[in-house]
Amino acid sequence: MNEYKAKLKGAHLREIDNIENMSKGAMMNAIAANKKGTTAKKLFDAQKARRELEKGSLQYTRQEVKQPMDKTRYNRMKNAMSSYQMPQ
Repeated sequence: MNEYKAKLKGAHLREIDNIENMSKGAMMNAIAANKKGTTAKKLFDAQKARRELEKGSLQYTRQEVKQPMDKTRYNRMKNAMSSYQMPQ
């Protein structure tokens, strides 16, 4: 696994953990409001999301390849600026 994929996976795992923490907070709010039968797992199943990420079947594991940027204007500007000298 290359470094980019490892960082991407880490970012997704962090997002899963954030959603899990938010679901726990929502569960506490539901309990405080006397709604019984609410669990954090019913709001967001983090273990299932982690398993799906390991399998590679989640939608955000596939990254679409974008077309490379057209650098013709940048190259023209770079060539024009290379001859420019700051006045002293």
